[in-house]
Amino acid sequence: ASMKLETKLLTSVITSMFDYSVKMQASMKLETWQKSLALIQRLIALLNEHPEVKVLEFITDEEENVEDPDGYQVHGSVLMLLEKLDDEYRKILLNTDPHSTEYVDRLVQENNLVALIEVVKSYVEKCGDPEEICRIYLRTIEHAYYKFDRASLTKEERDEEGNDSSFSAAAASPKESVKYLNLTSMCKHIYSTDCRDERIRTRALLCHVYFCAIHGHWHEARDLMLMSHLQDFIQEADVSTQILYNRTTVQLGLCAFRRGLIRDAHFALFDVQTSGRAKELLAQGLMSQKSGGERSPEQEKIERRRLMPFHMHINLELLEFVYLTSATLLEIPNMAAHEFDYRKQIISKALRYHLRVSERCPLVGPPESMREHVVAAANAMKRGDWKSCTNYMMDVKVWNLFPNPQKVKDMLTKKVKEESLRTYLLPIAVSTTR
Repeated sequence: ASMKLETKLLTSVITSMFDYSVKMQASMKLETWQKSLALIQRLIALLNEHPEVKVLEFITDEEENVEDPDGYQVHGSVLMLLEKLDDEYRKILLNTDPHSTEYVDRLVQENNLVALIEVVKSYVEKCGDPEEICRIYLRTIEHAYYKFDRASLTKEERDEEGNDSSFSAAAASPKESVKYLNLTSMCKHIYSTDCRDERIRTRALLCHVYFCAIHGHWHEARDLMLMSHLQDFIQEADVSTQILYNRTTVQLGLCAFRRGLIRDAHFALFDVQTSGRAKELLAQGLMSQKSGGERSPEQEKIERRRLMPFHMHINLELLEFVYLTSATLLEIPNMAAHEFDYRKQIISKALRYHLRVSERCPLVGPPESMREHVVAAANAMKRGDWKSCTNYMMDVKVWNLFPNPQKVKDMLTKKVKEESLRTYLLPIAVSTTR
């Protein structure tokens, strides 16, 4: 009886704590959140110790069975309480200054949350229905998909980044890491389960593609995205899923660039970079309204809730560098090949605009910003000067944001040599054929 009452009290107290925080403030206080986490840990431990106690979402308070010794039924849902705890944790991070030590302290709490998710996942796998299993799998995936797994690096890549005693000396395949296998198996389970909520399957697929992209599995990530045909109906999805789609598309572009697939990288980054609203599309900040007046306080509040926590941001300067560099490698040879055409074929309007601006400047000094370095590199490529072009690109301060940057530098140097030679020879070929 005491165990039955404790279960009922725990579910009621946790629910009331969440309801109170929603009504009184933008996010739950960290102390209250930690108490809620401890109470859910106690609740799940109690349910694991006493499997005859069932916490069921579909029964009402009146239908609770508290007298049958063979099995007690209490109204509530452990999974729903965990989802609320997870949502509150995200709000706590969004309402904390990301450049403060306080943010780091709160970020450490994610380890406790992930550990609790694993415990609840084991419980739901035993007692939950297929839909609940998919929901807890998605929560697990969403805490893992954006984190680079160093255990997936090959021995050669680890040696290039520096020796680390925490890894085995044996060379491992990138697809043999435990994290990769676990995440992939959970995604495949969601794909094969007939969920009523299509959003679960869509988000699991996007997380899967994102995870593959940051680990360099370009062909697997591309095939998953193309076979899903998500691009055809993503506009019908909810806003948070559209944001995840934008983030995934951008990571595909970065992955393609690291693999030397310049045209694919340019294509993947084109929509986000040419919109002029990359920060907003990736939910990394709000931009001022250029037309239609200012946002209402309520609308701004809703949009701020959709933002990504700072530690999940994708560096916008890195995105612009990759996009402009890809555009340079494609557009400069294209300009040389079609210099005398009546109707010019334009690949990148953005790069052409930056080149026109630089040509109008009466005095051009040494480049300072990332954009100026890329424009200077493009002008050097126009002359066929591959050394100057490479030097300008290597001087940009975003290289440490790439995993294994030396490999990307070597790839880019090779591409610059090829395209500089093509740019130098194409006008000669055109003039001789005329």
